[in-house]
Amino acid sequence: MPEDSVVPAGRYTVKKRFRHQEHTRKNKDLPWSKKVLDLDHHKLFGRTAWGWTRIVLFYLLLYFLILLILGIWMLIFNLLFLKGDEPRWLKGAPGISTVPNSSFIKIHTSIPKEIYKITDRIDKFVDKLEASAVKKFADYNKDELWGYSTKTPCVFIKINKVIGYKPKTYDSISELPNNNQLKTTVQNFPGVDRIWLTCESSEDTVEFNYIPGPYFDASAGLKGIERIVAMQMSRLPLNSQIYITCKIWAKNLQIDMKYNGWGNVQFSLIVYAP
Repeated sequence: MPEDSVVPAGRYTVKKRFRHQEHTRKNKDLPWSKKVLDLDHHKLFGRTAWGWTRIVLFYLLLYFLILLILGIWMLIFNLLFLKGDEPRWLKGAPGISTVPNSSFIKIHTSIPKEIYKITDRIDKFVDKLEASAVKKFADYNKDELWGYSTKTPCVFIKINKVIGYKPKTYDSISELPNNNQLKTTVQNFPGVDRIWLTCESSEDTVEFNYIPGPYFDASAGLKGIERIVAMQMSRLPLNSQIYITCKIWAKNLQIDMKYNGWGNVQFSLIVYAP
């Protein structure tokens, strides 16, 4: 019969059958009980005892090698890189912050509840310091409200803790950068091993007083209360917002005015009074 006279009766496909497909089909036809436990072929979940033994031994060896390699690397890392008293990679210079930690402080002298919200945060901060902290800063807390009821508010300036940081201080006037306020501070409070602190206001009438002084004592490594300076402001203009900027000075401290806390801290203050 000529080929062009053959008309296909419909769609058809050619299927190939392989041995593993036959095995899969037979397994599907098995009842579920045979798939779990096949006593005829001594299989459990499709594996013989020797099959289960091989796969268990394989994974035990695999995880043992993984743990062994991990343990060796941890041992090398601890012996060669880590030190017991300090981290391997040290951060840069520390930043500074204030307590109360707020960029805008509002003081309502005629509303005690508003004052309590601020002074309670200061009390919690001081209580966490050394036992001598309350006595050390007592002169700025004569009203027991850290001066907020007498229009002489106190703000704590804190150098953040950085393990391993060793400040390089300005110990003579000749080393100081070109800053008149800093030079005046160093002249009035001579000393060495100090990170100097300067504060300025948008209003010239504002006066700043410090405990222990406009500096952080770095001679003992900036530990505990040595990282804290209490700064009290007086002669504040009433019902007018002012801006305060404080900077810390050392040879290996960078002051970046774009970021609050990088060598400087900035906040605004307003005292509402009748």
